[in-house]
Amino acid sequence: MERSKVKMSFRWFGDSDPVSLQYIRQIPGMHGIVSAIYDVPVGEVWPLDNIRELKAKVEAHAFALDVIESVPVHEVFRGKTVWQGIVEVFDLVGHPKAKRCYAWGHLDGKTDAGKRYVAVLEIPPVESPATAVKAAIVSDFKNIPLKG
Repeated sequence: MERSKVKMSFRWFGDSDPVSLQYIRQIPGMHGIVSAIYDVPVGEVWPLDNIRELKAKVEAHAFALDVIESVPVHEVFRGKTVWQGIVEVFDLVGHPKAKRCYAWGHLDGKTDAGKRYVAVLEIPPVESPATAVKAAIVSDFKNIPLKG
């Protein structure tokens, strides 16, 4: 059986990030950069020139720009917000069932003191960032012990 290779990527917050692309380049096996156009408000289209500039910076350090998109999701149930945030969309290489993965982080625990990260594969019925969030919420709900 052939083992699939994992492509390692690193989140970079642009020129203001204290960890430069030069430092990231020193990490063995690092393939790509996950980033965004941080001066454009969430939900607005990124200008093509900004994307080209970011891509050129990343590729100048021999990395691939790996993020597909960052999608705002607002999940409402019975008129109340149950989750709102940004879902990152990634292409997968060599996975036997999924071509994409959706990932996000959120506060967790009764007092929101912890941070939880969620990743959901694009396997039906999951077909979008919104359905990935719904699937995670349903899964969490099913795992809550019933009081009785």
